[in-house]
Amino acid sequence: NVKILPGSGVNTKEYNLLPYHNDDNVRFLYMSRVMKEKGIDEYLKAAEFYKDNPQVEFIICGDCEEAYYDKLMALENKGIVEYLGQVSDVKSVIQKADCIVHPSYYHEGISNVLLEASSSGRAIITTDNPGCKEVVDDEKNGFIISSKNSDELIAVIEEFINLPKEEKIEMGKRGRELVEKYFDRSVVVDEYRKAIEAIT
Repeated sequence: NVKILPGSGVNTKEYNLLPYHNDDNVRFLYMSRVMKEKGIDEYLKAAEFYKDNPQVEFIICGDCEEAYYDKLMALENKGIVEYLGQVSDVKSVIQKADCIVHPSYYHEGISNVLLEASSSGRAIITTDNPGCKEVVDDEKNGFIISSKNSDELIAVIEEFINLPKEEKIEMGKRGRELVEKYFDRSVVVDEYRKAIEAIT
């Protein structure tokens, strides 16, 4: 007598469909704690790969573990990444981004990062890790890659960069539709109610 629920869900009214930026740069966003298990090494390798392309930007927001602070500051000083630290208004950062990259292999539930990004209408790149892959319909609203694989991450980043802007926007819209159908908090709460009523 077990029923699996889709995490805690996301408030789709709070994380509404955000308008897209107007310029031609492509911005990737890492929105998580800066730590090994969240895939920061793979993200930084991708950022260094594109260091000579000023139209591709890599943004990072989140608390930084001490082990990564010096490296992060060095990369920011070279203009390879933009580190924003901990951000209270993540929606303003999501709005600037084209794609949220979450290369995590951390053991977690359904990723709030991916739910918030998708609910806001942004494409996502994440791993086949449980808690991450459930939010992606591969090549529809984003891409699934293998864990700890920077080469694969760079390959799908390149694929995303080469998409027409209209397709990037459509990917985000498909992510919003997926979240509304399966991960809206009201849907999750309703499933809890049904489960409790069945027991009582």
